[in-house]
Amino acid sequence: MYRPVSILVILDKVFEKCLEHQLIQYFNPILSPSLSAYRRGCSCESVLLRLIEDWRSALDNKCVVSAVIMDLTKAFDMLPHNLLLAKLAAYGISSSSLVLLDDYLRGRTQRVKIEDVTSGVLHISKGVPQGSVLGPLFFNIFLNDFFYVIKRAKLGSLSKSLRLVLLRLP
Repeated sequence: MYRPVSILVILDKVFEKCLEHQLIQYFNPILSPSLSAYRRGCSCESVLLRLIEDWRSALDNKCVVSAVIMDLTKAFDMLPHNLLLAKLAAYGISSSSLVLLDDYLRGRTQRVKIEDVTSGVLHISKGVPQGSVLGPLFFNIFLNDFFYVIKRAKLGSLSKSLRLVLLRLP
């Protein structure tokens, strides 16, 4: 199944890049160090190496190790705008910034064209635009709560496959 591609004008990309720079500076100290998806200096390999080492250590200490893998490949399309904005507010984003980000997310429409046939216009109430600069950061902000809510586990996210790996330790 194909995702709709957002065609953004170059000015939008420049604007998004400026916003991203400010948001990354704000969120880097807040985002869990285990969250490596779409972050500079983090990779799938580093998460896997850390998890394997944690598993080895747990098994050496006679602990039970298990993994739960969630497929989040459609998650970009499913982020509810109102919940994302509520999370941003909970993390302390100013009300004027929230108004700007709300305007950025809402009011989007999409349609499909295959050869000479075009579908009707569909209003989008969730998801982040594919190809946007801010989409991956919003996804990480949305996932960040997992890393702080689950206390008896070690979590890691793999950037390329967008899978969340859960390691349970005693």
